[in-house]
Amino acid sequence: MTGPWPALLTIAVAAGLSVLLALWCDARRHVERERAENLRLRARLATITGILAPLPDAVRAGRAAVIPPNDLAVLALLVEQEGPDGDEIAALEVLLHRPPGTLDTGNK
Repeated sequence: MTGPWPALLTIAVAAGLSVLLALWCDARRHVERERAENLRLRARLATITGILAPLPDAVRAGRAAVIPPNDLAVLALLVEQEGPDGDEIAALEVLLHRPPGTLDTGNK
């Protein structure tokens, strides 16, 4: 091959590979974001499930279902704040009601 064709072919292949690489990197970032969001939602579900776990037994036994006020506050925060900010606020609410001796302050 002579003339401009080898250069044009090289440019076309390089451009195609660049586009494929960019698409692949974007897909990886998207998968990582989705994975992080799934982990966040699983943690939120575990928290809500833990708070509401006593309710089915209480209903079956015909007892009044009682949720401690601290847990109700966390549940209210998780319902009111749907995004990651709600998770952080709920975690702070949990820390607020922990006994001081159980907190890890990092000062050792």
